[in-house]
Amino acid sequence: MADRYEIAVRQTGPMTFVADNGSAQVTVGSEEFQPTELFLASLGGCMVETMQEYAQRNGILLEDISATLTCDMANRPRRIARIDVVYHLPDDLTPLRREALVRAGDHCTIHQLLTMAPELVVGLEGGEP
Repeated sequence: MADRYEIAVRQTGPMTFVADNGSAQVTVGSEEFQPTELFLASLGGCMVETMQEYAQRNGILLEDISATLTCDMANRPRRIARIDVVYHLPDDLTPLRREALVRAGDHCTIHQLLTMAPELVVGLEGGEP
């Protein structure tokens, strides 16, 4: 494996938790981000960052790009059923460059996670589930 990441999640209230990577903390729940919103932020941040990296490698000046993400939920089981991503790119980019940037965003790690699900191993500290 190329890289390994670790994050600790700790309950801080009845419906809140803090996610901590050792450098920064994000509060999730009640008045803060909801877990689903945090997921969308991870996906959007990854896609925009990947587009920026592509632009730098290819000499494309991008000063102001962003993405808006929305999702629809489904039940039984409760899950995200659909995610819509809308990029906001500078108007002066050619159609060819716009298409290339969108394709680059599709190659971000989180996007790839959604198309090729990883092995998910769940356990309990100090024992069997």
